[in-house]
Amino acid sequence: MPERCVDKNMCGTSAPLWLNTSHPAPSDGIVQSRVCGSWDSGCCQFPSNPIHVRACPGNYFVYKFVDPTICHMAYCAADVNTAVCGTCREDETCVSEDKVNWRCERRERPIFPDPELVCGRSILQVGLDRAVLEAGGLDVSSAHLADSAALSTRRAVA
Repeated sequence: MPERCVDKNMCGTSAPLWLNTSHPAPSDGIVQSRVCGSWDSGCCQFPSNPIHVRACPGNYFVYKFVDPTICHMAYCAADVNTAVCGTCREDETCVSEDKVNWRCERRERPIFPDPELVCGRSILQVGLDRAVLEAGGLDVSSAHLADSAALSTRRAVA
């Protein structure tokens, strides 16, 4: 259950309910936790009745829910914190060690071997391993070459 604001109309409901307190540690036993419902006027426009939460060995939680105070509310049970993961850029992925706290992290770029260069009097050939490029998620149908000063770009099509 997310610990941060979840936008309205997420989690299959108009006003998603999210945990307004941190999840407990296993040594805390059963704890009473505050819950909020998001809507137009903010993340906690609809404070809901508290629920009980317990951290269990094996890194999971058990929740004792109560009926929401308004009929258009439902508990958000996504395994992704939508408020955080929705902010990740295209070159980032949403990661968590505990499935409770999430963050955006840059994807590691694949390490490519040095290209094979063949220099001639009037030609320069660059050889790259197609399988390595495809494994790195690159489109092998075209390549874009730029000079070191990035002042001009040449496009070569295979």
